[in-house]
Amino acid sequence: MSELANITDIIKYDDSIEQIDKLIYYLNPCSVLSAYFLNVQKNEKVLDMCASPGGKSIVLANKIFGFDTSPLNRIKNINIKNNSNIEIKLSLDVLNYYKINKAGLLVVNEFNKNRYLRLKDVLHKYLPTDLIKSGNIHIINYNGLKLNSFVRYEKFHKILLDVPCSSDEHLIKKKSSDINRWSVNIIKNNSNVQFELLLNAFHLLLTKGIIIYSTCALSYHENDNVIERLIKKFNKHVNIIDFVQEEYEKIYTHAMQQNYNINMTKNNEQFIQNDIINVTECKYHISQNNGELNKNNLSKCVNKEKYEYVTNTNLSNANLSVDKNTNNSYKQKSTQNNSSHTRSTDKCDFLHSNHFKKFKEKTNFLKFFEKTKYGYISLPDKSPFGVLYICKIQKV
Repeated sequence: MSELANITDIIKYDDSIEQIDKLIYYLNPCSVLSAYFLNVQKNEKVLDMCASPGGKSIVLANKIFGFDTSPLNRIKNINIKNNSNIEIKLSLDVLNYYKINKAGLLVVNEFNKNRYLRLKDVLHKYLPTDLIKSGNIHIINYNGLKLNSFVRYEKFHKILLDVPCSSDEHLIKKKSSDINRWSVNIIKNNSNVQFELLLNAFHLLLTKGIIIYSTCALSYHENDNVIERLIKKFNKHVNIIDFVQEEYEKIYTHAMQQNYNINMTKNNEQFIQNDIINVTECKYHISQNNGELNKNNLSKCVNKEKYEYVTNTNLSNANLSVDKNTNNSYKQKSTQNNSSHTRSTDKCDFLHSNHFKKFKEKTNFLKFFEKTKYGYISLPDKSPFGVLYICKIQKV
């Protein structure tokens, strides 16, 4: 890494040489987080609805069309030429991964004409030319307030909606005279535009699809209030996902699977390895039975609804952590059928309530996010990133 940091130019994939500073795109961390929590997968149809200046789109393109493997895994051999030089030969057969990955689609939209032109320049510069020409990425200049603008496209699996807002983040950082133009009426007008954009995004979404709604605004009107209006309109068809809890559980589960020997104590007694394995054992049984539920092991982790979620989701990303409340319904059924099932579920309850809570307490991961009614917000007094509001919405 230290050697790479000191180089001044780089050979691009087409053998041309360019200064490395010209190939680096500096991202606001808020853009990275908004795109990250959308959890884009290969082969999905994704819309970045208000995309300029392009940083979030680059992150999304990398998730859909980027490499599945580290560059280190593409090294064929290394020859030491002398004490100061080495020759590295790479396997180039996966460099143009997107040429064979033709199922994915990224639609990048910006309505404002000047911002659209800037967006095009950024994407043409920082994405490979043959990806731009492949037909897998569309850079468009549509009005997001007009639903018919997107009629040419099928519905999307994921939509990133980083809406135009009052930009409190930038007003705070710049400390400019722009703050004098701030008013409640502007915020409320922004809120109405944001709701119409979210409404159209919801119509463009496939059932079970996901929207990340984000702003850099502080106002309730531009954040939770917009979500509340969507819930009132579509009621039971809107599911708000606690993406921070989801992320904690994903990382916790991964840690449990990677290291069963986590030292936790109860009454100064160390849990043995087999107790901890029970938390992740359900994944093994599901995979062994090709996704079918093994009723004998149903009690070892979570309720049936959670199992159904796991069997319909990529197992490598399955959320197998246990929630105390979601276990109650299953615990009642298992008591009627078999007391041993109840004991197993209680064990999982205990593992989750103690291990998981201690895990969250010890880590600083995402601690800068504060819970709001529907989403999370990071504020300048706690966050290194400044103002960022995110709400994760699923269409059900």
